[in-house]
Amino acid sequence: MNPIYTAGQNTLIAEGYFSKVEEIPTYAVKTPLQSVVQLLKQHRDVMFEDNPDVKPISIIITTLAAKAYNNETNLADAFINIINGMERYLEENEKGKFVVSNPVNPLENFADKWEEESEKEVAFFEWIEQLKKDYSEISSLSLSFTSKKDTYEAMFGRTLKDESPTFSISKQLNLSHRNSPLWAMNLQEECEVVCYKGRVKNRRIKIKSGEPLNKNWQLTFEVKTNVSLPFETHWRVANSGQEAEDNNCLRGEFYKEEVIKGKKVRTETTAYSGEHSVECFIVKNGICVAKSKEFIVNIS
Repeated sequence: MNPIYTAGQNTLIAEGYFSKVEEIPTYAVKTPLQSVVQLLKQHRDVMFEDNPDVKPISIIITTLAAKAYNNETNLADAFINIINGMERYLEENEKGKFVVSNPVNPLENFADKWEEESEKEVAFFEWIEQLKKDYSEISSLSLSFTSKKDTYEAMFGRTLKDESPTFSISKQLNLSHRNSPLWAMNLQEECEVVCYKGRVKNRRIKIKSGEPLNKNWQLTFEVKTNVSLPFETHWRVANSGQEAEDNNCLRGEFYKEEVIKGKKVRTETTAYSGEHSVECFIVKNGICVAKSKEFIVNIS
């Protein structure tokens, strides 16, 4: 593995850190920044497949992404903040030309070729705009899960897999009826929600976030975390869709944990068609120290 270097508090993935996306092992993808950079490069490669000579070079992407990264712990939040913030970190020299300085050697300009080959500068801004447009599509409430999945795969040229460092393609539900956290937030720890479906006692099947489900499944959500006991878990459950709205059951409130066989869990039933979300908040000494990504329950 090639070395990495740092700029400020952010870690940059050095040029050539891995030669191919497929070579990135699961254990190497540790931070939202690293995962976002990988996704950005994949999107770029797909967009410029037929014109690779003008595509934004990787070192520009990693440098600007690191500067725009604000230590978000959630991959979806990091992704949208980075693509909206990268342009702000383009500098200009005395000639009014764009500069992307090497954090290690400020005299080196990673964008020096833009002055002689203006099509590369144009391609960079076209790519940023396309990123925003594509992300807006996979965040749209009006699209079905299948449409979002198709858009995602078109964006990144890959199939969704468990080992992929992806954000939830249904992450940005933006539900106005979802309650705000009740505690001071100091997210220093990690947690993850896992879910099992079942109809027969003691027989459970693990499911993925966003996996299509039929109605009348019993769901059990468990939390995996590195937070040391004691702590409380609180679960924010939100429904969307016309069926839930018609039954006055959009919800969005917090629920205290249930304890089943010594595990802190939340149980739900797949009752209404639509995309619904479940999140776990871990509270220790009155402060929320960890928050899970949304687990999407996609009921058809």
